[in-house]
Amino acid sequence: METKRATLLREYQARAEALRQEIQHLERVSTDEAHRRWFHLSGQLRAIEALTKGRIFLSGEGAKGVLILGLDRLSDEAIERFCAAVSRPKAASNAALRTLDGVRAFVRQNRAGTCWVIQIDPAGPPLFAWPAGRLPDGRAWETTDGTTVRLAGPRLPVTNGGAHWVGVINATTPIDPARSPMAAAFVAEGMAAMAKDGLTPLQREAARRKAEAEAEARRQAIIEAAQEAGRRDGRRVVPEGFRTVGEGTEYIEAAERLAGETGLVPANLADLVQAEIAARRAAEAEARRKAEEEAEARRKAEEEARLAAEKAAREAAEAEARRKAEMEEIARRHAGLSSEQWAALPEKRRRIAVHNARLAGLIR
Repeated sequence: METKRATLLREYQARAEALRQEIQHLERVSTDEAHRRWFHLSGQLRAIEALTKGRIFLSGEGAKGVLILGLDRLSDEAIERFCAAVSRPKAASNAALRTLDGVRAFVRQNRAGTCWVIQIDPAGPPLFAWPAGRLPDGRAWETTDGTTVRLAGPRLPVTNGGAHWVGVINATTPIDPARSPMAAAFVAEGMAAMAKDGLTPLQREAARRKAEAEAEARRQAIIEAAQEAGRRDGRRVVPEGFRTVGEGTEYIEAAERLAGETGLVPANLADLVQAEIAARRAAEAEARRKAEEEAEARRKAEEEARLAAEKAAREAAEAEARRKAEMEEIARRHAGLSSEQWAALPEKRRRIAVHNARLAGLIR
């Protein structure tokens, strides 16, 4: 059974052969295009060299070359990533260096001091990749003179003569802490990170960004489900954000609650949201109906109490009027006056006549 490396080598050899034939044709048609395709071919040849010889020499303008040995000790996944990077037509060398992040190796210079040597070895400490001027998490290294920061150890420019560099470094890299304090600090930070969770600074930052991307994708899926549920109900759902005012936020709140804080977003989240909103609206309508019924019952009770109070007051007034008329009739008779004479009396005289009748014991 063919190994994965053999399959990978055969694929790169097939691509290289196809590019050779294409270049031979283009040389008779367009030398410029043939020259551009040659960069692609050289990348395939670099990958073939890495797979067949287990070593490769990487170089860049204005930098010491980097000789990488022991590529045959990489795992199938690691060598596949390395070959994919080193076979790029542009910025291949620094991209290949970056794939060595976390790989165990020894780092030294050759005897002449003209190039760096990375000997991949499971017994060595892990390599930590770095981009120029910044830590993997984006924090900038402070410099007093404003120059581009380049850590000690193997490093190559992103483009020929460019200001941005990529490199690797580990505990075996020859470092003078007095001359390269940031390099020594970065190695210490990387070793502490590996001891904590087994991740290099670059891997930890990649994991953080992946988690953020997954969280954002999850959030977007929740919002889309809420918007779909709102669309079915004829409601516009817009999440609140910068320069936007949220609309239909009850759909988003329901979707967030049903989806939970972690885990996969249910495929039928829009159906669940729509069902919950419908149930909530039905419950709210029922609550409103009961509240209206209770309010109507209170109104009727209050109206009945008012009518009863008015009736009682009216009956009391009528009874008082009848009693007053009876007392005045008794007083008129006691005074010996006719109805016409009584009607002609002033109100004060009438009260005096009533009082006299009460004194006489005729009115109780």
